Amino acid sequence: MTEKEKIETVQVMAGDPALLDDARLVAVYLNLAKSAMLSRLYPHCEDSRALPDKYSTLQCELAVWYLSQRGAEGESIHIENSISRTYKSDEEILNMLPSYARIL
Repeated sequence: MTEKEKIETVQVMAGDPALLDDARLVAVYLNLAKSAMLSRLYPHCEDSRALPDKYSTLQCELAVWYLSQRGAEGESIHIENSISRTYKSDEEILNMLPSYARIL
């Protein structure tokens, strides 16, 4: 999946019309998702690696999760006027990734 396709996928998945005009913001969140995923995939490697193509959809899903948390300021639970909201953790998405190691 190309970067442009990823941006378009996130814009559609997020369902926020304001994002349709802000590809730069979406690209930033895709990069944040990529960094988090690479840290999980290759926890002991300092050199930069490309994210395998098979994780493109998961990268988009994580970017949408990050976008949906904007304004929540890291809350995991919010209760106001007897209305309760619980947010899932990004760990639930990142746990779908294996960790790779290399033999020295």
